[in-house]
Amino acid sequence: MSFFAYHFIEGVLMKSGGPKRKSFFNSSAVFDSRLVDVVSEQMIDYASAIGACRSKLALQIISNMFKDRDWSADDGPKILDFINKREEWKTENILAPHEIINLEPFSKHFGKTVPVSFLKKMQTNWEQEFLLALLWGLSNPDKFKLWYEKKYNEDKKILEEAKKAGLDVDFIPTLEQYLSSCEEIIKNYEHKMGNLPTTIPPRLIADAQKLGVIFE
Repeated sequence: MSFFAYHFIEGVLMKSGGPKRKSFFNSSAVFDSRLVDVVSEQMIDYASAIGACRSKLALQIISNMFKDRDWSADDGPKILDFINKREEWKTENILAPHEIINLEPFSKHFGKTVPVSFLKKMQTNWEQEFLLALLWGLSNPDKFKLWYEKKYNEDKKILEEAKKAGLDVDFIPTLEQYLSSCEEIIKNYEHKMGNLPTTIPPRLIADAQKLGVIFE
């Protein structure tokens, strides 16, 4: 099993200050449910960015996720067939990737907090959602770029207004800056889990080319 989604989510959650205890008398470690929801959405956007703008890296990741499968077999992975069947991806609206890959909110089921023990059980689900986002980005690069441009302009306007109000806020990354951070996360993953495959299965390359993918 791959750990791409879990690696991202674990890293962001731990940077938030780590899990907290529910109370002095309850040693069960928990995270704020809304925080987990936000980080899960960020994971989807991050995977979509790689698929849309770093296609070669995306194919390496997909190769790694299916490293135990025979791509040349009749029952081998067929990403083109899978993508073509996703009717909900064919919308012309410019939506956030996490609105396309619609996640079930943790806050809906757990209330204010989510046990860390449960998050560890979510790894398979997260990896499947990561793959979906990767494939959506791979097949919708223009939609992703239009969404990010729209988001960047909206966030930049909010940032300028916040600065005028004297608030100390973070900068808004350009698309290239955002992609650089995505690549850095993958490098950290490789350092921890091992290098991604350098050889991409011919069928995967052929399917990507049929999608019109330009290798970046």
